[in-house]
Amino acid sequence: MLLKYKIEISIEPEGELPLLSTLTPDDSYAAAGGGWIFLGMGSPVSHLYTLTIVWDSGTTGSEYSEKEQSIKITINAEQID
Repeated sequence: MLLKYKIEISIEPEGELPLLSTLTPDDSYAAAGGGWIFLGMGSPVSHLYTLTIVWDSGTTGSEYSEKEQSIKITINAEQID
């Protein structure tokens, strides 16, 4: 059996705070196309990523005081055989 997965990062509600996100794989993983990554089945496998969230340094102001932001990480998986 073979699986594929896709990781999506969303910052909600959009525009509440000037945050920028980057998701970086810690290794090279086999691409399945369309942003999907292959994940084999049978034996344990680890795929490691680093999520970096930074404040857009070009954007400051008191309008961001007392604001909250949610960061949602979604991992979708599909069996492909």
